[in-house]
Amino acid sequence: MIDTNNVKQLISEIIRDDIADYQNLLNNPVQLKFHNSGVEEDLNQTLFLSWDKFSEEIKTVNRFHLKNPLDLEKLKSLFKHFQKDLPKGKKFYRARITDNSKGYEIAQMGNPPNTSAKSGRANPNGISYLYLANDITTTLYEVRASLFDYVTVGTFRLEENISVVNLSRFTYDVFRLAELESLEEVMIHGSFIDKLEQELSKPRRRSDSELDYLPTQYLSELIKSMGFDGIEFKSSLYQNGVNLAIFNPHKFKGIDVSVYDIENIKLDFTELDSDETSVEKE
Repeated sequence: MIDTNNVKQLISEIIRDDIADYQNLLNNPVQLKFHNSGVEEDLNQTLFLSWDKFSEEIKTVNRFHLKNPLDLEKLKSLFKHFQKDLPKGKKFYRARITDNSKGYEIAQMGNPPNTSAKSGRANPNGISYLYLANDITTTLYEVRASLFDYVTVGTFRLEENISVVNLSRFTYDVFRLAELESLEEVMIHGSFIDKLEQELSKPRRRSDSELDYLPTQYLSELIKSMGFDGIEFKSSLYQNGVNLAIFNPHKFKGIDVSVYDIENIKLDFTELDSDETSVEKE
């Protein structure tokens, strides 16, 4: 599949002689608009309920029986368009910060037992999921390793073919969606999917309340009830990283561990003033 940068370069080459007329189109975001009154009404009421209203109700008003429920059938139909198959043998990674250079054994690198599982972005309290990353760099970022930390990274191999819901708009196949005549539906409700991915990818903070996780837990369990094995979403801590929340950890096998010594930290930061000065420091 051609990535976004290559598509932009390809289009630029095709319209090279007239590129000045289309420069604004290439440099600015483009939004799909449908000239249909019924569709436009649907666009204004994504899934008939905004994320904010859903989030507020499930956290502070009704927990199990929502007064203004989401259109679950619409959501199920939407999630099916984001199916991604992961092949047996594919490897993923999980990290834990350690106190010394010996690190942890592979048996200590899996998901915790249900009795010890605390609420996460995808899993409810008392239900354990396996959180993995697509590469070692991503999992080091996700564990928020600091300078001079020792970090044990476990390698996990997928033992059978599985299907997950891939929430990242940057990696799903637009041409496949067009062939399935579902591109319009995905574009209409894409903002809801984007919000779900954004919330799932937020790093845990000490100030978080378990209530903050209820919206994503609710939707993760809906995806789980559809028979999917997990959810794939981009990392908010590492630009090129991808994370997985796996509902069925037994389908992965821990095969190896390595210990890493964090020797350097790079920080990108922006000063918050009227000049919006951006500074990079190593």
